Amino acid sequence: MEKIILGFFQNLNINYTPKLTINETAIDFQNTRLKMIESRKRDVIKSDTFIQKFQGFSDNLIIDDIEREFQNGNDVNPHLSRQAIKPDYDDMLLNDWGIHHMHISNTRKNPNQYFYDRSDQLLFIKVLEENIYFVEIRSHNENLVFCRNELIEIINKNWPKLINTYQLNCVSLEKDFTEEERSIFRKAGVTIPTEINDKFYFSPGGGYATSGKNIPCVDAADSLVKNLRDIESNIKAKEKNFMILISGKVQKTIKDLSIELVFNDPNYLVIEKNTGIRLFEIG
Repeated sequence: MEKIILGFFQNLNINYTPKLTINETAIDFQNTRLKMIESRKRDVIKSDTFIQKFQGFSDNLIIDDIEREFQNGNDVNPHLSRQAIKPDYDDMLLNDWGIHHMHISNTRKNPNQYFYDRSDQLLFIKVLEENIYFVEIRSHNENLVFCRNELIEIINKNWPKLINTYQLNCVSLEKDFTEEERSIFRKAGVTIPTEINDKFYFSPGGGYATSGKNIPCVDAADSLVKNLRDIESNIKAKEKNFMILISGKVQKTIKDLSIELVFNDPNYLVIEKNTGIRLFEIG
C-alpha cells in the first residue's frame, strides 16, 4: 500500500515521506485526493448569485474557460490552491461545508509550473460526480472569506437537496455563531452546526476531527488498512487453498503465491502477480 501512495505523490512531483504508521500515511493519501478534483465530464450549474456577479465580472472569459474544462473533462486542478497537493494541509472550508475554491487565473509566472498564479478573485464551487455547482465569486482579500455564511446559504437557496441530508432534527442553539467564531473553532478542530433559516445542519463536508483531518478521510483510511490486514491474514492462513484455486483457473500447478496490491481508482485490487488472477477487490 505504501508503494501505491508513494507513486501517487511522485506523480504530483511531491517528495513525500511516509508517516510513522500506515494509517497516518493513508490519511495523507485520502486527504490529498479529497482536495483534488477528478477529471471527468460534468455539467455546470450556476447559482443566481453567481449569475448576477458574473455579468459584471471583469475576468468572465477565464471563468468561461474553467466551465469548458469541466464540461470537457479536462484537468482543472491547476486552478486550485497550491495547498491542495500538500498532504498535511487541511482545507477547513472543504472539510466543513464541502466547498472547493478556485483561482480565477490563466497566467503562470513560470511556464513550467503546474498551478496558475494566485488571483485576487476566487470561484467557489460544489463538486459532485456528475455536476459542478458554481456558487459564488468573492475576493481573496475579503476578511474571513472562507467562513462567510453566504456560501452555504447560497447552496441552500439554490439547491437545498445538496444539504438536506445533513439537517439536524431537534437541535437548537442558545446563540448564533459568528463567522469569527467559526474560524476560531475550525482552527481548534471543533465542529459546530451551521444555522440556515432557523434550521441546523451538520457539516456537509463530512466534518473534521480535533486534528483538523476530514472525518470521512480518516474513516476511509482506517477501513482500508483494516481490510488489507484482514486479507493478508486470510491469504496466509489459507495459502494452500488459494494455490489450488488459482491452479484450477490457470490450469497449471501453482507452487508459490506472489501477491500484489494494485490501485485501480477508486478501487484496490489484490491480485496474484504471476497469473494476474484477481483475489479481492476493495471499493
